[in-house]
Amino acid sequence: MFKAVFQNICTIGFLFWVNVVDAAQFKRFGAFEIHYNAFYSIDIASTVAQMHQLPRDDNIAWINISIVKKAENQARSHRADIILEVQNLAGQVKKVPLREIKEKDALYYIGHFRFAHAETFRFNIEVRPSDDENQIYEIYHQQTFYGQQ
Repeated sequence: MFKAVFQNICTIGFLFWVNVVDAAQFKRFGAFEIHYNAFYSIDIASTVAQMHQLPRDDNIAWINISIVKKAENQARSHRADIILEVQNLAGQVKKVPLREIKEKDALYYIGHFRFAHAETFRFNIEVRPSDDENQIYEIYHQQTFYGQQ
């Protein structure tokens, strides 16, 4: 039992890590790197999704955001307040709630949203690092998702 739980935890961590690293989507703001990646929910293994209560469907996408602070040849996950809004091309805006996932030294913020086939979204990400509440970093990203028609 413990082995299965441990494997599932490692799998979800690896899944989010792979998505961030593969995408190589990040912005650098001074000592901070903000990594972000939106991906299809069906890319998450069903056992991992069930264990962590992550919805999977052909028309659900997830976004993963992580903040890394670099200092003196070290890079560490960093806590932040994040506001995420997705806007489709019709101008409809939806605020996406984010859930914090902590695994050993890694910290991720994940959220999900529904999409229609061939729907394009603009992502507005506002990041406020926990140790500097007066500083806000903004990222804009656009991506199209293809699901069932």
